[in-house]
Amino acid sequence: NHQQHVTSTFSSLFQPVMQLSSSIQIRLLTFLFLLCAFIILVLLTRSGGTSSNDGGTTVAVRGGTRISKNDPFAVPFCDSNGTCHERPDQPSPRTVYSAWTKKQYDEWWEFHKVLNARAQEYAKKEHFQKQKLILLGDSITESWIGTGLGKELPSRFDGIPNVLKERFPQNVYDPLVLAISGDQTQHLLYRLQNGQLLPQYGYASDANALFVVLIGTNNLGSGELPGPSSQGVLAVAKYLLKNTKGSIKVLQLLPRGDTFRLPKICPPRCTKKDGLTPFKSFLPAIDKVNQVLRDSESMLQKEFGTHRIQVLDCGEPFLQQDGDVNSTLMPDLLHPNAQGQELLADCILKSFPPSLDNKNHRP
Repeated sequence: NHQQHVTSTFSSLFQPVMQLSSSIQIRLLTFLFLLCAFIILVLLTRSGGTSSNDGGTTVAVRGGTRISKNDPFAVPFCDSNGTCHERPDQPSPRTVYSAWTKKQYDEWWEFHKVLNARAQEYAKKEHFQKQKLILLGDSITESWIGTGLGKELPSRFDGIPNVLKERFPQNVYDPLVLAISGDQTQHLLYRLQNGQLLPQYGYASDANALFVVLIGTNNLGSGELPGPSSQGVLAVAKYLLKNTKGSIKVLQLLPRGDTFRLPKICPPRCTKKDGLTPFKSFLPAIDKVNQVLRDSESMLQKEFGTHRIQVLDCGEPFLQQDGDVNSTLMPDLLHPNAQGQELLADCILKSFPPSLDNKNHRP
């Protein structure tokens, strides 16, 4: 009886259609087919699961770009078992593991060449007794020249190049910024060894040259552990000490509060309770890296001389009394704005020789 009822119901529903001419029936069926296909396409697009021509599906969004599972740049920097694909203390360019997309990969190589050319030009120029100042690092350092990966920065970074000019005036300093947004320690090592610190460059052999290094936070942000990350920072410091005659200022990592990035590196970087819950803050990992840097300062001074290396703590102003990152100085909780860079510059200047302070006539 149930089967007869169902058959009767379908017959009554389709009876008006069956009375239509065959040509109209075909058009109606075609319309219904296209309507169903459109609905399915909309649903797949909203879920981020649209298929690619090669049969792959979107598995991640990196840098605002959807990545197919067949895209080599879809691979994580660190596997779920904790294995990371680049060593912080070994020079490496950006790879499919550390570049988000092919576009970013190409832009890194392009800007690397630009910085090589700038380093070569800097080595050739007459400095007219100005203080050679080489600033090395990642996006925080690159912002001194108003760019990120060689491209103009958003408006929240306005004024930072002016801070560089005001705090390090051109009548005293001749700054060279060799920094790329997103770089980790191994990328800076690679750049130094492949065009940005060649033995024949005058600033490498100048005992009065000043090198300021801020690098390592992107190692942690990619899922690397504090131990290897700190060894990467020390590898940069040691390379500079062995291949230059100037003074090296290594900045401890600045605080960061961009906790929304923590779920992206879990696994492998999860709490030990269940192995699936992301950490709540980057700050404990940053503290561990900075502790290693502080503990290593005396060892490096003993080996290379107290005047050659100094570890600077410039992070205190960026933390509020409650321990949270100061969003007034770091609007995105990671990068200092112009006001934050002023405080960073002042911290760096305090470590410079008194003779430079007198020339600068700072209050």
